Amino acid sequence: MNLCKFRLELANALCNLGLHSNGTKRGRPSFSSLEAELQLKKKRGPAQTVPPKDVRQDKIDHWQKWGDRARCKYPNCKGYTFTYCEKCRVSLCYNRDNNCFYKFHQE
Repeated sequence: MNLCKFRLELANALCNLGLHSNGTKRGRPSFSSLEAELQLKKKRGPAQTVPPKDVRQDKIDHWQKWGDRARCKYPNCKGYTFTYCEKCRVSLCYNRDNNCFYKFHQE
């Protein structure tokens, strides 16, 4: 990751960071296996922008909203959904068999 991209990601994370203390680690976000899969999925074609890990896991204002039908953006999920995260603006499954919304915000 070059310096410009790091600064952009840092600025985005700080702008979206809530005022509540959540007890998670602070500092430069590390790429976990989920991060690597999200980056890989992004390279396959046009994709939605995915917020940094710090914003995804801050547990503040992540609400499901109804929207247009779209493919779930969680890696290895081939389902379609009508719901998306209001804060992250990412379409994610939430049904009896799959709860990609929860997995996306926990991992």
